[in-house]
Amino acid sequence: MEKEQSVIDILKSTFFFKNLPVTQIKNFAKNFTKENLNMGDQISIGNSTLKDIRILINGEVREIVEHPDTKNTLTLNIEKPINLIGLNLNYVDNPFVFISAATDCLFLKINIKK
Repeated sequence: MEKEQSVIDILKSTFFFKNLPVTQIKNFAKNFTKENLNMGDQISIGNSTLKDIRILINGEVREIVEHPDTKNTLTLNIEKPINLIGLNLNYVDNPFVFISAATDCLFLKINIKK
């Protein structure tokens, strides 16, 4: 059985944090939680306000839009690791945009206010 990585180990391996001293990474790690989402789980719907920013560690996230006239569903983007999810979603005013897990995903999640 594969050993589960700690938040600190994950942060140390990401390019955002890998050059920081371990003491700083440990301080950052206190603010993050791990989150697993299954394929199809929704992250954001329309112009809802997100409370968390996620760093995609494993898996893929899909940005979907529903065409306002034809109602066809279109994939705008597929995000792959390592990527920030939710950083700019609070500024998008499009009620037709949906963000969901395209595959099973592992995230590190932090509250926007932190």
